[in-house]
Amino acid sequence: MKARGLLSLLMAFVLTVSILGFSSINANADDKPYFIKVNRTTNVVTVYGKDNKGKYTKPVKAFVCSTGLDTPVGTFKTPNKFRWQPLQDDVWGQYCTQITGNILFHSVWYYEQNPGTLSITQYNNLGTTCSHGCIRLTCGDAKWIYDNCPLGTTVNIFNGSGKDDPLGKPKAMKINIPWDPTDTNPDNPWLKTYFKLNYKGPESFEYGSKAKNLTKYVTMTNVRGETSKISGKISMKGNVNTKKTGAYKVTFSAKDCNGKLCSTTVSIKVVDTKKPVFKGLGKLTIERNAEFSPLKKVSARMVSGKKLKKNSIEVSGNVNTGVVGNYRITYKVKGVNGKVRKKVRVVKVVDTKAPVISGLDNQTLTGI
Repeated sequence: MKARGLLSLLMAFVLTVSILGFSSINANADDKPYFIKVNRTTNVVTVYGKDNKGKYTKPVKAFVCSTGLDTPVGTFKTPNKFRWQPLQDDVWGQYCTQITGNILFHSVWYYEQNPGTLSITQYNNLGTTCSHGCIRLTCGDAKWIYDNCPLGTTVNIFNGSGKDDPLGKPKAMKINIPWDPTDTNPDNPWLKTYFKLNYKGPESFEYGSKAKNLTKYVTMTNVRGETSKISGKISMKGNVNTKKTGAYKVTFSAKDCNGKLCSTTVSIKVVDTKKPVFKGLGKLTIERNAEFSPLKKVSARMVSGKKLKKNSIEVSGNVNTGVVGNYRITYKVKGVNGKVRKKVRVVKVVDTKAPVISGLDNQTLTGI
Protein backbone atom coordinates (compact mmCIF):
# COMPACT_ATOMS: atom_id res chain seq x y z
CA MET A 1 0.00 0.00 0.00
CA LYS A 2 1.31 3.49 -0.81
CA ALA A 3 2.15 5.87 1.99
CA ARG A 4 -0.19 8.82 2.47
CA GLY A 5 1.68 11.36 0.41
CA LEU A 6 5.25 12.58 0.44
CA LEU A 7 4.56 15.27 3.06
CA SER A 8 3.17 12.71 5.50
CA LEU A 9 6.15 10.46 4.81
CA LEU A 10 8.67 13.21 5.50
CA MET A 11 6.89 14.34 8.66
CA ALA A 12 6.77 10.79 9.97
CA PHE A 13 10.44 10.34 9.13
CA VAL A 14 11.45 13.50 11.02
CA LEU A 15 9.45 12.30 14.00
CA THR A 16 11.03 8.86 13.79
CA VAL A 17 14.51 10.30 13.60
CA SER A 18 13.90 12.43 16.66
CA ILE A 19 12.51 9.54 18.67
CA LEU A 20 14.49 6.52 17.48
CA GLY A 21 17.62 8.11 16.13
CA PHE A 22 17.33 6.70 12.57
CA SER A 23 19.08 8.46 9.74
CA SER A 24 19.53 7.96 6.02
CA ILE A 25 22.63 6.06 5.02
CA ASN A 26 24.32 6.25 1.64
CA ALA A 27 26.54 3.19 1.39
CA ASN A 28 27.40 0.52 -1.11
CA ALA A 29 25.29 -2.62 -0.96
CA ASP A 30 28.51 -4.60 -0.50
CA ASP A 31 28.76 -3.15 3.01
CA LYS A 32 25.45 -4.67 4.02
CA PRO A 33 24.80 -8.23 5.23
CA TYR A 34 21.87 -8.89 2.91
CA PHE A 35 20.52 -8.23 -0.58
CA ILE A 36 16.73 -8.36 -1.09
CA LYS A 37 14.95 -9.46 -4.27
CA VAL A 38 11.21 -9.04 -4.78
CA ASN A 39 9.60 -11.19 -7.47
CA ARG A 40 6.58 -9.12 -8.45
CA THR A 41 5.07 -11.92 -10.52
CA THR A 42 5.09 -14.62 -7.84
CA ASN A 43 4.76 -12.31 -4.81
CA VAL A 44 7.84 -13.71 -3.13
CA VAL A 45 10.62 -11.87 -1.32
CA THR A 46 13.98 -13.68 -1.18
CA VAL A 47 16.81 -12.46 1.06
CA TYR A 48 20.35 -13.30 -0.03
CA GLY A 49 23.49 -13.44 2.11
CA LYS A 50 27.11 -13.39 1.03
CA ASP A 51 29.14 -16.36 -0.14
CA ASN A 52 32.84 -16.89 0.54
CA LYS A 53 33.67 -14.42 -2.23
CA GLY A 54 31.48 -11.69 -0.79
CA LYS A 55 28.81 -12.11 -3.47
CA TYR A 56 25.10 -12.24 -2.67
CA THR A 57 24.47 -15.77 -3.93
CA LYS A 58 23.20 -17.56 -0.80
CA PRO A 59 19.40 -17.48 -0.37
CA VAL A 60 18.77 -17.39 3.38
CA LYS A 61 15.09 -16.46 3.77
CA ALA A 62 11.92 -16.34 1.73
CA PHE A 63 8.77 -14.34 2.56
CA VAL A 64 5.34 -14.47 1.00
CA CYS A 65 4.21 -10.96 0.09
CA SER A 66 1.62 -8.94 -1.81
CA THR A 67 2.76 -6.51 -4.46
CA GLY A 68 0.59 -4.27 -6.63
CA LEU A 69 0.22 -3.04 -10.18
CA ASP A 70 1.98 0.18 -9.12
CA THR A 71 4.96 -1.61 -7.56
CA PRO A 72 7.98 -0.23 -9.41
CA VAL A 73 10.55 -2.44 -11.11
CA GLY A 74 14.18 -1.57 -10.51
CA THR A 75 17.02 -1.53 -8.01
CA PHE A 76 16.90 0.72 -4.95
CA LYS A 77 18.60 1.32 -1.59
CA THR A 78 16.51 1.62 1.55
CA PRO A 79 16.75 5.18 2.96
CA ASN A 80 14.40 5.21 5.99
CA LYS A 81 12.52 3.11 8.53
CA PHE A 82 9.33 3.75 10.51
CA ARG A 83 8.02 1.71 13.44
CA TRP A 84 4.39 2.70 12.65
CA GLN A 85 3.53 4.59 9.47
CA PRO A 86 0.22 6.08 8.26
CA LEU A 87 -0.70 4.68 4.86
CA GLN A 88 -3.14 5.53 2.10
CA ASP A 89 -6.84 5.46 3.05
CA ASP A 90 -6.19 6.36 6.71
CA VAL A 91 -4.76 3.02 7.73
CA TRP A 92 -1.46 2.04 9.38
CA GLY A 93 1.46 -0.28 8.79
CA GLN A 94 3.96 -1.77 11.23
CA TYR A 95 7.73 -2.16 10.78
CA CYS A 96 7.99 -0.07 7.64
CA THR A 97 11.17 0.11 5.58
CA GLN A 98 11.18 2.65 2.76
CA ILE A 99 12.31 1.28 -0.62
CA THR A 100 11.86 4.32 -2.82
CA GLY A 101 9.50 7.29 -2.73
CA ASN A 102 6.27 6.21 -1.09
CA ILE A 103 6.92 2.47 -1.69
CA LEU A 104 7.57 0.54 1.52
CA PHE A 105 8.03 -2.90 2.98
CA HIS A 106 5.37 -3.03 5.70
CA SER A 107 2.98 -5.34 7.51
CA VAL A 108 -0.55 -5.91 6.30
CA TRP A 109 -2.41 -2.74 7.24
CA TYR A 110 -4.35 -1.94 10.40
CA TYR A 111 -7.44 0.22 10.80
CA GLU A 112 -5.78 1.99 13.73
CA GLN A 113 -2.31 2.28 15.22
CA ASN A 114 -3.21 -0.76 17.24
CA PRO A 115 -1.99 -4.36 16.55
CA GLY A 116 -5.46 -5.70 17.34
CA THR A 117 -7.09 -3.94 14.38
CA LEU A 118 -5.52 -5.91 11.51
CA SER A 119 -7.44 -6.29 8.23
CA ILE A 120 -8.38 -9.97 8.22
CA THR A 121 -9.31 -9.90 4.53
CA GLN A 122 -6.02 -8.38 3.40
CA TYR A 123 -3.97 -10.71 5.59
CA ASN A 124 -5.71 -13.69 3.99
CA ASN A 125 -4.87 -12.18 0.58
CA LEU A 126 -1.12 -12.42 1.18
CA GLY A 127 0.57 -14.02 -1.78
CA THR A 128 -1.68 -12.29 -4.32
CA THR A 129 -1.23 -9.03 -6.22
CA CYS A 130 -3.49 -6.70 -4.24
CA SER A 131 -1.47 -3.82 -2.75
CA HIS A 132 -1.44 -0.18 -3.90
CA GLY A 133 2.27 -0.52 -4.71
CA CYS A 134 3.98 -1.28 -1.42
CA ILE A 135 5.29 -4.73 -0.47
CA ARG A 136 2.95 -6.17 2.15
CA LEU A 137 4.36 -8.80 4.48
CA THR A 138 3.41 -10.61 7.64
CA CYS A 139 4.27 -8.60 10.71
CA GLY A 140 7.06 -11.02 11.61
CA ASP A 141 8.65 -10.82 8.15
CA ALA A 142 8.38 -7.03 8.01
CA LYS A 143 9.98 -6.90 11.45
CA TRP A 144 12.82 -9.17 10.31
CA ILE A 145 13.71 -6.76 7.50
CA TYR A 146 13.27 -3.82 9.88
CA ASP A 147 15.60 -5.40 12.46
CA ASN A 148 18.20 -7.10 10.27
CA CYS A 149 18.57 -5.08 7.06
CA PRO A 150 20.27 -1.75 7.77
CA LEU A 151 19.57 1.42 5.84
CA GLY A 152 21.30 1.33 2.49
CA THR A 153 20.34 -2.32 1.86
CA THR A 154 19.86 -2.97 -1.86
CA VAL A 155 16.39 -4.06 -3.01
CA ASN A 156 15.80 -5.40 -6.52
CA ILE A 157 12.17 -5.60 -7.72
CA PHE A 158 11.67 -7.60 -10.90
CA ASN A 159 9.15 -9.60 -12.91
CA GLY A 160 10.23 -13.23 -12.80
CA SER A 161 8.85 -16.73 -12.46
CA GLY A 162 8.84 -19.48 -9.87
CA LYS A 163 12.30 -20.50 -11.08
CA ASP A 164 13.60 -17.24 -9.65
CA ASP A 165 12.47 -18.17 -6.12
CA PRO A 166 15.17 -20.61 -4.92
CA LEU A 167 13.48 -21.22 -1.56
CA GLY A 168 9.99 -21.49 -2.99
CA LYS A 169 6.91 -19.57 -1.92
CA PRO A 170 5.98 -19.77 1.78
CA LYS A 171 2.36 -19.76 2.89
CA ALA A 172 0.78 -17.48 5.46
CA MET A 173 -1.85 -18.74 7.88
CA LYS A 174 -5.49 -17.99 7.23
CA ILE A 175 -6.89 -16.05 10.16
CA ASN A 176 -10.28 -15.19 11.63
CA ILE A 177 -9.29 -12.68 14.32
CA PRO A 178 -7.73 -9.21 13.70
CA TRP A 179 -4.24 -10.07 14.94
CA ASP A 180 -1.22 -11.10 12.90
CA PRO A 181 -0.13 -14.55 14.15
CA THR A 182 3.54 -13.58 13.70
CA ASP A 183 3.34 -10.40 15.79
CA THR A 184 5.64 -10.65 18.82
CA ASN A 185 3.39 -8.37 20.89
CA PRO A 186 2.83 -10.14 24.24
CA ASP A 187 -0.90 -9.37 24.02
CA ASN A 188 -1.21 -11.35 20.79
CA PRO A 189 -3.96 -13.93 21.47
CA TRP A 190 -2.47 -16.29 18.88
CA LEU A 191 0.40 -16.97 21.25
CA LYS A 192 -2.02 -18.48 23.75
CA THR A 193 -4.56 -20.12 21.48
CA TYR A 194 -2.58 -21.63 18.62
CA PHE A 195 -0.38 -24.64 19.23
CA LYS A 196 0.79 -27.32 16.84
CA LEU A 197 2.30 -30.78 17.21
CA ASN A 198 5.33 -31.49 15.04
CA TYR A 199 6.88 -34.88 14.23
CA LYS A 200 10.54 -34.75 13.25
CA GLY A 201 11.46 -38.41 13.52
CA PRO A 202 12.32 -41.09 10.95
CA GLU A 203 10.09 -41.12 7.89
CA SER A 204 10.93 -44.75 7.15
CA PHE A 205 12.29 -47.88 8.79
CA GLU A 206 14.21 -50.74 7.23
CA TYR A 207 12.39 -54.04 7.06
CA GLY A 208 13.20 -56.14 10.12
CA SER A 209 14.61 -53.24 12.14
CA LYS A 210 13.31 -52.20 15.53
CA ALA A 211 10.84 -49.32 15.60
CA LYS A 212 11.95 -46.80 18.18
CA ASN A 213 9.80 -44.83 20.62
CA LEU A 214 8.35 -42.39 18.11
CA THR A 215 6.78 -40.06 20.65
CA LYS A 216 10.22 -38.72 21.60
CA TYR A 217 10.34 -37.07 18.18
CA VAL A 218 7.17 -35.04 18.81
CA THR A 219 7.29 -31.42 19.95
CA MET A 220 4.73 -28.66 20.33
CA THR A 221 5.24 -25.17 18.94
CA ASN A 222 3.27 -21.96 19.14
CA VAL A 223 2.28 -19.82 16.19
CA ARG A 224 5.79 -18.31 15.95
CA GLY A 225 7.41 -21.74 15.81
CA GLU A 226 8.76 -21.53 19.35
CA THR A 227 8.83 -24.76 21.33
CA SER A 228 6.09 -24.90 23.93
CA LYS A 229 5.44 -27.22 26.85
CA ILE A 230 3.18 -30.21 26.40
CA SER A 231 0.65 -30.75 29.16
CA GLY A 232 0.74 -34.43 30.12
CA LYS A 233 1.88 -37.35 27.98
CA ILE A 234 1.90 -37.77 24.22
CA SER A 235 -0.38 -40.53 23.00
CA MET A 236 0.16 -42.48 19.81
CA LYS A 237 -2.52 -44.21 17.76
CA GLY A 238 -1.45 -46.72 15.13
CA ASN A 239 1.67 -48.84 14.88
CA VAL A 240 4.55 -49.51 12.53
CA ASN A 241 5.02 -53.19 11.69
CA THR A 242 8.61 -53.49 10.56
CA LYS A 243 8.03 -57.09 9.52
CA LYS A 244 5.83 -55.97 6.64
CA THR A 245 6.67 -53.36 4.04
CA GLY A 246 4.17 -50.59 3.38
CA ALA A 247 2.98 -47.19 4.64
CA TYR A 248 1.54 -46.80 8.13
CA LYS A 249 -0.55 -43.89 9.42
CA VAL A 250 0.33 -42.83 12.94
CA THR A 251 -1.49 -40.12 14.91
CA PHE A 252 0.11 -38.32 17.84
CA SER A 253 -2.02 -36.39 20.35
CA ALA A 254 -1.23 -34.16 23.31
CA LYS A 255 -2.74 -31.28 25.27
CA ASP A 256 -1.43 -27.74 25.17
CA CYS A 257 -1.04 -25.50 28.20
CA ASN A 258 -4.72 -24.54 27.95
CA GLY A 259 -5.85 -28.15 28.03
CA LYS A 260 -6.79 -28.17 24.34
CA LEU A 261 -6.09 -31.42 22.50
CA CYS A 262 -3.74 -31.12 19.54
CA SER A 263 -2.91 -33.88 17.10
CA THR A 264 -0.91 -34.59 13.99
CA THR A 265 -0.98 -37.58 11.64
CA VAL A 266 2.10 -38.73 9.76
CA SER A 267 2.84 -41.50 7.28
CA ILE A 268 5.80 -43.75 8.10
CA LYS A 269 7.06 -46.32 5.63
CA VAL A 270 8.66 -49.71 6.15
CA VAL A 271 11.00 -50.27 3.25
CA ASP A 272 13.33 -52.96 1.94
CA THR A 273 16.38 -51.21 0.52
CA LYS A 274 18.77 -54.16 0.69
CA LYS A 275 20.03 -56.36 -2.12
CA PRO A 276 18.02 -59.52 -2.85
CA VAL A 277 19.37 -62.85 -1.71
CA PHE A 278 19.92 -66.17 -3.47
CA LYS A 279 19.02 -69.61 -2.21
CA GLY A 280 20.55 -72.85 -3.46
CA LEU A 281 23.89 -71.47 -4.68
CA GLY A 282 26.24 -73.52 -2.55
CA LYS A 283 29.21 -75.35 -4.04
CA LEU A 284 28.13 -78.10 -6.39
CA THR A 285 29.97 -81.29 -7.30
CA ILE A 286 28.71 -83.35 -10.22
CA GLU A 287 29.90 -86.49 -11.88
CA ARG A 288 31.54 -86.27 -15.27
CA ASN A 289 29.06 -86.49 -18.13
CA ALA A 290 26.14 -85.88 -15.74
CA GLU A 291 23.40 -83.40 -16.70
CA PHE A 292 23.81 -79.85 -15.30
CA SER A 293 20.93 -77.34 -15.09
CA PRO A 294 22.18 -73.98 -13.71
CA LEU A 295 18.79 -72.89 -12.23
CA LYS A 296 17.85 -76.22 -10.70
CA LYS A 297 16.92 -75.65 -7.03
CA VAL A 298 18.07 -72.01 -7.32
CA SER A 299 15.76 -69.13 -6.29
CA ALA A 300 15.98 -65.44 -5.36
CA ARG A 301 13.90 -63.27 -3.05
CA MET A 302 13.88 -59.89 -1.37
CA VAL A 303 15.04 -59.67 2.23
CA SER A 304 11.44 -58.88 3.12
CA GLY A 305 10.37 -62.23 1.65
CA LYS A 306 8.96 -61.39 -1.78
CA LYS A 307 9.99 -64.09 -4.26
CA LEU A 308 11.53 -62.99 -7.53
CA LYS A 309 10.68 -64.68 -10.81
CA LYS A 310 13.15 -67.34 -11.83
CA ASN A 311 13.44 -65.85 -15.32
CA SER A 312 14.78 -62.64 -13.74
CA ILE A 313 17.95 -64.50 -12.75
CA GLU A 314 20.76 -64.07 -15.25
CA VAL A 315 23.45 -66.74 -15.54
CA SER A 316 26.81 -66.33 -17.22
CA GLY A 317 29.54 -68.93 -17.64
CA ASN A 318 29.57 -72.53 -18.87
CA VAL A 319 30.15 -75.96 -17.36
CA ASN A 320 31.61 -78.66 -19.60
CA THR A 321 30.52 -81.78 -17.83
CA GLY A 322 32.65 -83.87 -20.18
CA VAL A 323 35.85 -82.44 -18.76
CA VAL A 324 36.89 -82.77 -15.12
CA GLY A 325 37.66 -79.42 -13.48
CA ASN A 326 36.33 -76.42 -11.54
CA TYR A 327 33.95 -74.00 -13.28
CA ARG A 328 32.82 -70.55 -12.06
CA ILE A 329 29.25 -69.55 -12.85
CA THR A 330 28.00 -66.00 -12.12
CA TYR A 331 24.39 -65.39 -11.07
CA LYS A 332 22.81 -61.93 -11.18
CA VAL A 333 19.35 -60.72 -10.15
CA LYS A 334 17.73 -57.28 -9.73
CA GLY A 335 15.32 -56.74 -6.88
CA VAL A 336 12.07 -54.76 -6.98
CA ASN A 337 13.95 -51.89 -5.29
CA GLY A 338 16.47 -51.78 -8.13
CA LYS A 339 19.32 -53.24 -6.08
CA VAL A 340 21.41 -55.92 -7.82
CA ARG A 341 22.89 -59.02 -6.25
CA LYS A 342 25.70 -61.00 -7.89
CA LYS A 343 27.10 -64.28 -6.69
CA VAL A 344 29.69 -66.68 -8.09
CA ARG A 345 29.10 -70.40 -7.79
CA VAL A 346 31.82 -73.01 -8.17
CA VAL A 347 30.76 -76.16 -9.97
CA LYS A 348 33.21 -79.07 -9.71
CA VAL A 349 33.13 -81.81 -12.29
CA VAL A 350 34.66 -85.04 -10.99
CA ASP A 351 35.15 -88.62 -12.11
CA THR A 352 34.72 -90.96 -9.14
CA LYS A 353 33.81 -94.14 -10.95
CA ALA A 354 36.12 -97.14 -11.22
CA PRO A 355 38.20 -97.19 -14.39
CA VAL A 356 37.06 -99.35 -17.26
CA ILE A 357 39.50 -101.70 -18.99
CA SER A 358 38.71 -102.61 -22.53
CA GLY A 359 40.03 -105.48 -24.64
CA LEU A 360 39.93 -108.02 -21.83
CA ASP A 361 37.22 -110.33 -23.21
CA ASN A 362 37.87 -114.08 -22.62
CA GLN A 363 39.53 -115.70 -25.58
CA THR A 364 40.15 -119.41 -26.51
CA LEU A 365 43.46 -120.24 -28.07
CA THR A 366 43.70 -123.35 -30.34
CA GLY A 367 47.01 -125.09 -30.65
CA ILE A 368 48.50 -125.97 -34.01
